[in-house]
Amino acid sequence: MLGAIAEYLGVTVSLEAVATALGISTVALSAGLIALGTLGVALGVAWVVKRLQSSNTTLHTDLKSEVSLKAFYGSLGGSSQGTLAFVELNGIYYMIEQETTFKVNEEATHRAIVYLPQKRMSHFHAESRIVKALGDQGIPMAGAKIWVSKPICMRCADLLRSKGFSIQTSEDGSWYEAWVSPDEVLIEMQPQRPVTRFIARSDEETRLKRDQEGLGLENLGASRSTRNPNPLYA
Repeated sequence: MLGAIAEYLGVTVSLEAVATALGISTVALSAGLIALGTLGVALGVAWVVKRLQSSNTTLHTDLKSEVSLKAFYGSLGGSSQGTLAFVELNGIYYMIEQETTFKVNEEATHRAIVYLPQKRMSHFHAESRIVKALGDQGIPMAGAKIWVSKPICMRCADLLRSKGFSIQTSEDGSWYEAWVSPDEVLIEMQPQRPVTRFIARSDEETRLKRDQEGLGLENLGASRSTRNPNPLYA
């Protein structure tokens, strides 16, 4: 370090000469320089961490209101009938919606937000989905803060509070009879492949016939309706 400083200043200096001038040993001088360098590195790391934390906080401030979250969702092609939920938990940010929107997923990832992709299922609200997603991963939810792009229904609000969430946006007090609880959803909601929303009639008939044959129903007058039996694709 001493040599680098001397070179920068355009002077010639030795460790021994400096130690002699200060009246200390070269060992003590070396130890002091090492300590000074270590302190400089520590201060530099602390500064970088603080800057990153500050940047992270600023990055997500624009999502921490119902109005701004709704605008964010709409600008990225989110469904007007859908809901987007944004969660802060132990310094980590999560985002979830009722059905994955590619642009929302992409923007969340760009912002260093953990996006939780979802399959389509009617009446399974985003607020319920975040409870299921975090619960499936064994993540304690106490102390989490949640912002939602629409007023939260009564059943979702009760669920969130029971899990320790602090609700940051409005509630409308509505009660949905068809509301789906996370405990009722026994299938994996995070798609392993792109969800196909529509299935061709001929393909559906073929699949239904194959399923009936596999169950031994082909000779029992089983219905051959083309109605999709899978609620995820309803």
